[in-house]
Amino acid sequence: MSPATYNKTRIFVYGTLKKGYSNNRLLKNARYVGQARTFDRFPLRCNGSFPSMFLGGSDRGQVMGEVYEVNDQQLANVDALEGNGNGFYERMEIKLIDEFDREAKAWAYFRDQSAYDTQRRTLEPVFGLLNWGR
Repeated sequence: MSPATYNKTRIFVYGTLKKGYSNNRLLKNARYVGQARTFDRFPLRCNGSFPSMFLGGSDRGQVMGEVYEVNDQQLANVDALEGNGNGFYERMEIKLIDEFDREAKAWAYFRDQSAYDTQRRTLEPVFGLLNWGR
């Protein structure tokens, strides 16, 4: 294995990559770090099948999710799923607050702003938090 295989990157997931959802299979060998929420407030909208986090728009809240530590191949697999670099989602580093109220950083996927109006349902913050799923 090349040394690049051992590089570890933390990613923040808030939709179908979370535990219990179909795309979590891509993270089955990744290290689960724990739950977290975004430090900043973002809109989280849903098209019925999956959520999308946006940089701009209204109805902002801290987005709840999970943090995983992934190697280069796992990151490439998640990037491919999310269409990173292909105009679907863009991976950006953000600040988080972990489950112990400590600040941390991880990479998160943001939907292209042009898709904002195509997402039918806006998730409403509950106590300032946005959480997609069950």
